Amino acid sequence: MAEEQKGGKPAADSVDKMVCYEAALQPRPLDDVDFYLVAWGHSASGHPPRDPPQLMREDFSGSGMVSCGWVTSAPSRRSWAVDFDAEVHAWGTTHHLPKLTQDQRDRVSLVTCDVMASHENGVPPVDVVVGNNFSWQCWHQDEALEAYLWGVRQGLRPGGMLVLDAFGGTSISHDSYEEISNHDITLEDGRPARFSYVYEQMNCQAGGHMTIGVSFKFTDGSVMKHAFKYAWRVRPVGLVREAMLRVGFKTVCLFVDWNDDTGAYRHGTEPTDPQEWSKMCEEEEYKSCYIVAYA
Repeated sequence: MAEEQKGGKPAADSVDKMVCYEAALQPRPLDDVDFYLVAWGHSASGHPPRDPPQLMREDFSGSGMVSCGWVTSAPSRRSWAVDFDAEVHAWGTTHHLPKLTQDQRDRVSLVTCDVMASHENGVPPVDVVVGNNFSWQCWHQDEALEAYLWGVRQGLRPGGMLVLDAFGGTSISHDSYEEISNHDITLEDGRPARFSYVYEQMNCQAGGHMTIGVSFKFTDGSVMKHAFKYAWRVRPVGLVREAMLRVGFKTVCLFVDWNDDTGAYRHGTEPTDPQEWSKMCEEEEYKSCYIVAYA
């Protein structure tokens, strides 16, 4: 266990919030890449055995961490990390791209724009589009979500695939506060530190509307309060699945996450029946899954 050294600034004032975010919420980006490859090759796609995917678009990419992982997984792969926030792209340019070889850096493009304008900003049709960390739930209007799904469908090469993460369960109907996990990091001045990732659901309303607050609580007592804050609408997965089919996807599957012996989330490798997913959400406080739509 890391313990803060005596002296110096409070830990919460001595580290970039992106360091904490990625330690808590994206600790294993290559696990995501591995899942995309499993889902691509699964017989549930309706496609016969085919070559692995090469081109990926990461929507709501943040720093582009998954895009960097994608290009390290094979020398022929390219990725486009799309996000409207120039600040997080700058952070990724400083902290992630230098860890790649020159060849790998040449195969990653950080595209700063609205995900709805990817094509106009030079992103070509790709094999796989992914939307991680539930950010696609920013669209409160059904028409806006369907417009996004339609745009993704048009931005896929033949046989392409869309992957969105989702969550449900009895907890989404009410406000909640939870300290979920502990993480060790190094502060900017070199001190070791440990923090808890704090997840808050606030202002929960009918229809799945809610505000999400992400905070980081350090063992020295300092807190990075609501370092990230989102206004989401958490829809039943069945409604999202229906919208995907309406815009032209041929098959939609759910791959449910599970917990290993350490309590860490792992991605499912076999589809779950939608009715079974609904039952899980009625009986369990929290469940997460990937919604995979095949063109």
